[in-house]
Amino acid sequence: MSEVFEPLLRSYDEKRRAELVAAYMAVEYAAEPVPEVRFPALREPALRRTVEKMLGLSGRTLVRSDQAWISGYRDDVAAELAADPQCVPPVEDRAVLVLVLIHSVAIPRAAGLLSNDSWLSPYPTPVDELRRRTQLPIGELESALRRLRMAGLVAQMKAGGDEAGGSFRARSSTG
Repeated sequence: MSEVFEPLLRSYDEKRRAELVAAYMAVEYAAEPVPEVRFPALREPALRRTVEKMLGLSGRTLVRSDQAWISGYRDDVAAELAADPQCVPPVEDRAVLVLVLIHSVAIPRAAGLLSNDSWLSPYPTPVDELRRRTQLPIGELESALRRLRMAGLVAQMKAGGDEAGGSFRARSSTG
C-alpha cells in the first residue's frame, strides 16, 4: 500500500496489515455497505479505528449501516464540496433524484412498506413512471439518470414484464 499509510500500519504484522488494507479498499470502493463479518478490521474496534485514520488522510470517514460499513466524506469536507458550484449537480439531476426518492422511498415509507430510515428500497421506480411524472424532455431525463447512475446515486434495475427501460432506485451512496 502507499507510503502515506506506512506510519499507521508500521506497528502491525503482515496479516493485520493485509486485513486493514482489505477493509480500507472494501469500504472505499464498494458500491454498497460491506458487511463487517467479512472483514476482521471492521469487526475489531482497535483495527476499525486504524481504518478510520486511513480514510481520514483523504477527508473520508467510516459510516455504519446496520452491521455494514462504507466510507463517506467527513462533514467538513462535504460542506466545502457543497459550497463549490462545480460540485453541485445540475438542477435536472436533482429534480430526477427527488422524483426517484419520492417513488422508491417516500411513497413506500408512507404506505408502511419501509420502516428503516434509509434511501435503500426494494421498490424501484419504473422509467415509464419517471417519464409520466417529469416535465423534462425524455432526452434530458435519460441524461440525468445516466449522470446519477455514474455518480452512484441511483441504480438501474432490469426491466421486467412490460416495463421499457427498466426501473431505478436510490442508492446508499454517502459520498
